[in-house]
Amino acid sequence: MADAPQTGRANRVLIGLAVAAAVLFAADAFYKKKTYLSVEDWFGFYGLYGFAACAVLGLAAWALAPLLRRAPDYYDLAGDPDGDDAAPGDRDV
Repeated sequence: MADAPQTGRANRVLIGLAVAAAVLFAADAFYKKKTYLSVEDWFGFYGLYGFAACAVLGLAAWALAPLLRRAPDYYDLAGDPDGDDAAPGDRDV
């Protein structure tokens, strides 16, 4: 079964990323930060801020997708203004 997806490897990568994120989130409690704003002193502020920023970008992309998406037949050659439906390389010379 050489064509089977390697879900075991993908799961190990995702688990490793989750563990690394949790360790870094917990490490936030063990060092003194030099901050400019009082909210930066909150536990896990930078992790939560990064997650919120990523979520906002994802939601913005989801909202803009219908406005920016092309029609499914955008690249279809049937609408060629010359009336020739053949691709340029398919013409007989």
